[in-house]
Amino acid sequence: MAAVPHYPEFDCESTAKAARWTKYVKRLKNYFVAHNIEDDKRQKAILLTFVGEATNDIINEIPQERVTPEKNETHFDKFVSAVHNHFNPENDTEYNRFVFRKIKQNSQGIEDFYRKLKEAAAMCRFSDMDSEVISQLITGCLSEKVRQKGLMNSDISLHDLINYARTTETIASHLQTMRLEDNIATATTAPINKVADEQRQPSNYPRQYQCRNCNGKYPHERGPTSCPAFHTQCTYCGRWGHFTSVCFRRLNDGNRQWETNRPPRTQTNRRSVNRIENDQRNPHSSGSDTEYVFHKAGARNLSPPIEMDTPANRSSSLFLGLPNQIKG
Repeated sequence: MAAVPHYPEFDCESTAKAARWTKYVKRLKNYFVAHNIEDDKRQKAILLTFVGEATNDIINEIPQERVTPEKNETHFDKFVSAVHNHFNPENDTEYNRFVFRKIKQNSQGIEDFYRKLKEAAAMCRFSDMDSEVISQLITGCLSEKVRQKGLMNSDISLHDLINYARTTETIASHLQTMRLEDNIATATTAPINKVADEQRQPSNYPRQYQCRNCNGKYPHERGPTSCPAFHTQCTYCGRWGHFTSVCFRRLNDGNRQWETNRPPRTQTNRRSVNRIENDQRNPHSSGSDTEYVFHKAGARNLSPPIEMDTPANRSSSLFLGLPNQIKG
């Protein structure tokens, strides 16, 4: 006899046992088809073997009349139905429907949201489960396109709506990836094209100026009266409409005071230097307090010094020649 292959046990400790029991039995039926197991009693025996010890303890507590098949019922189907009713009693139906109505799509994908709706709807004993799932899918999903699709097509099937939702989510993901790639490329080339972009700005591009009354941005969004300094009196000049920190009179008075108290540009008195040079070059100078600047050629075989034609030099020459004229 061939050995019985391994099959996972049923987890009867976690939540949503009824919905998970339905999925477990559905997979087990595929197993029966794959191994060509058609006998009713044999299917029941394999089920009891695979579910595990904890689930078998629960099954043993079910009254025998609930697992005994009636006419036109198989032992396997009756047994599966009895276990499902044990996990999902009738007095919990209204509460399960309340939980079903509270399910919303938060951050998970549409596939996880749809799976939760199906599992919760399986415990609500709806007469038309697909219609209820469609209604909750439209109400609780995050996509506006899916909502619009469901509201515009009242006769849409659950299969068509969930496929549209999957397609919409996939396209949105692809667009986000493409947008991210575009942002990366823009951030890479932005420093290179910054100057060119500034030069290509249209001439009517709104330029920002600085308000001379409040030192803020100009023009003000709500007109001149929205200037913070419009109702303010300057504490320096006494005029209204500007802050003291930007008062023109205060700034001008400060500049004049700085010019008055400004130290000399150099420590050497240029006037004294010019007088010494003048005395050395012209010993017959009139000794006037008016000084003139001379350009004196230095060494290195340069041409002789050049005297500038000034009124002082001409007057000195005139007085030096006067005694000769008197003697003559």
